[in-house]
Amino acid sequence: MRIKKLFASTMAMAAVFASLPATQPFCLDSITAAAADSDSEIDEKFIVAPADTEVKAGETVSVNIMCENGSNRKAGQFVAQVIDENLPIAGAKATMTSLRCTAVSTKPEYSELNGTWYCNTLDSGEPQEIDTSKPVAKFDITIPADAKPGTYEWKLDRFHVVESGYDGIEFDAVLKTGKLTVKSSQSSSAPSDSEIDDKFIITPADAEAKPGETVSVNIMCENGSNRKAGQFVAQVIDDNLPIAGATATMTSLRCSAISTKPEYTELNGTWYCDTLDSGEPQEIDTSKPVAKFDIKIPANAKPGTYEWKLDRFHVVESGYDGIEFDAVLKAGKLKIASSEGYMLGDVNSDGKVDAKDASLVLVEYSKMSTGETGDFTNTQQLAGDVNFDSKIDAKDASFILSYYALASTTTGQVEGMKEYMDKQLNK
Repeated sequence: MRIKKLFASTMAMAAVFASLPATQPFCLDSITAAAADSDSEIDEKFIVAPADTEVKAGETVSVNIMCENGSNRKAGQFVAQVIDENLPIAGAKATMTSLRCTAVSTKPEYSELNGTWYCNTLDSGEPQEIDTSKPVAKFDITIPADAKPGTYEWKLDRFHVVESGYDGIEFDAVLKTGKLTVKSSQSSSAPSDSEIDDKFIITPADAEAKPGETVSVNIMCENGSNRKAGQFVAQVIDDNLPIAGATATMTSLRCSAISTKPEYTELNGTWYCDTLDSGEPQEIDTSKPVAKFDIKIPANAKPGTYEWKLDRFHVVESGYDGIEFDAVLKAGKLKIASSEGYMLGDVNSDGKVDAKDASLVLVEYSKMSTGETGDFTNTQQLAGDVNFDSKIDAKDASFILSYYALASTTTGQVEGMKEYMDKQLNK
């Protein structure tokens, strides 16, 4: 009978939320008017506010929702709501992915109904103590890539507590604002509420593709601190890839680095993988990829070797205890070969044009000049003939060395050998 009464209270509130017009902004006054039969009061000493956080444009940040409990209230149920349209950043979205409520000792889970999140905190029928040192909820806020840098204030749209559903004791919290600082996507700062584990390193494996192809890239990790995992959060932003027009997505969704092989799911460009099995954090097998991204190369991509890395890899080690961290992100190499099967100037096919290629060209030229049979394959002939005069000679070696000197002393993206030669030959 007691459980039924609490459930009825939940459904009554859900009906009120569902009855609101979809276009009507949510506010406490509208709920009060729509639910005149609700016994909900406002407890001025029970205060809920988002923790201050920091995030780059285009990224997702996890925000702890903290409470002050000056009246020492207990909880049988929490009801939390954030409406996307009310966030101060146009296009931002909010959801829960860390569903367990660590502020209650039994660590109950939130569930969603019509955009509102409910968490039944009862254990053996008794209202529970609230640990105010831990979050009562956690929302992931996804910031659009075009968000303007700045500090924004925001708060929940509602946080309701059923203290005792048996006796109809329930109340609304006072909602205060927290600060959400959005930095430029060029900023290197990690979210302020997450530490970085310098011994947990994420690197894309080296891969190779031709223009117009899609290549699957294993994302590997080093786990020098022997961390475990309850959740992985991975993000690659297309605009940050070094090849204009390239796109990244996951198609191999299972995480083979975890024995249970859980699947990633996507939310607004960020990929989440809950690795829990029976509630326990899992061992990470570093011989296998923690994720796998498919990188689609545009047909007009310039041949060359590009370095790239993930935009974020976040690990929730124990969501129950709020233990989470960001990985160190290192770059892997993505070699784009010519659609003809070779890269101009790259005679040894190692993905770059350097002094080794010039040396091979000179050796080949020396043999051919003395009447010996050359060693170059047809592909090497095409790659080594950088001035397109249908022969391998010292001129090709000189052009290769000149290009190598330019590439070695230039910061940022360097034009390809073909573009360099087009300029040299048209002088």
